[in-house]
Amino acid sequence: MEAIEKLMDPALFEIFSELAAALVNYTPEHFKHIDCVIELGAVQGTEQLLFHINCPQFPDDYTDVVNERVSDAANELLYYWEEKEEAFPGFTITVIEQPGGKWQNHFARLDAQKDFVSPIPRPLDRSMRLVGYGLRITPIGPFHWYQMVEPQGINASRYIKTQDGRTLRTHQALLLVKNGTIETQLQGDTNKESLVFKKESGPQSQQWLIETPRFQCTWPSDFALRYPAASGTMFDLVQPDNSLIYVQGPHANDKVDIDDVADATQTVVARGISPCPWTELAYEAEGSRWKQRYYAVNYDGSQKLVVTVQAPMAKCDDVFAIATELAATMKPIISR
Repeated sequence: MEAIEKLMDPALFEIFSELAAALVNYTPEHFKHIDCVIELGAVQGTEQLLFHINCPQFPDDYTDVVNERVSDAANELLYYWEEKEEAFPGFTITVIEQPGGKWQNHFARLDAQKDFVSPIPRPLDRSMRLVGYGLRITPIGPFHWYQMVEPQGINASRYIKTQDGRTLRTHQALLLVKNGTIETQLQGDTNKESLVFKKESGPQSQQWLIETPRFQCTWPSDFALRYPAASGTMFDLVQPDNSLIYVQGPHANDKVDIDDVADATQTVVARGISPCPWTELAYEAEGSRWKQRYYAVNYDGSQKLVVTVQAPMAKCDDVFAIATELAATMKPIISR
């Protein structure tokens, strides 16, 4: 591997190697030359990793969406710099297939490239906040937050995922509801709130709402709130059995066709119109039976939000009921 020799300690070498392998695994087979840019962007007060992946031979096949493996590897690279208490420099990554099927990798810091022009479009705003109890709270990613019943509140964690699949919590705080207000209790070695979240004054609602620059919706208490695995979404709602809800858009009406979402492994089993048009699919994954639904939520008459939900067949009724309520409570935030 060619890469930043001055910084190449064994831990960094392992991170780079996993990130390069993740990009090869994620991109289409016809990508024999992979260019990737990773930047840390400040979005409405919170920092998020932003991606741009393309192949010079297929310039129209670029993407700014990544899968969980690429996201995890990139976030481990971010955490490496945080542990050094240095600003994340951003990187260009080039991975080229060599004769014999091996891949050659090159990593370069953005701050060392004088004439670098980012291909990542601006403005790019995929931030989210929690609203309630007199506050607006912005998680610092990567994050995994869940609601508690006793004591009432939120368990807020910041984490990384290691290359061997383990998830390690790096910082944690409890946000406890007491007499209608929020009390913060820092946990473990976490010594300041800003390592986990940022907060400002907000409305006095006695429930937690999820707010993005484009919409607001309820936070279902049975689902944890997670840093998105793909950069095309703003958040994931997850359960331990991998039940998942996420929101995309808004997209122009002519770009949203939930009647044509099934792939070769899926079967359309139901459709409905309440609280908005939806399509339900059945399929098998790793030997288990699953269902998936797509909801097309009106945004402003010319655009729609798409709510996607998936769950094991045995509990899909409960999960779909939660997703239906979420879709029904979505409130567009439209800037004029």
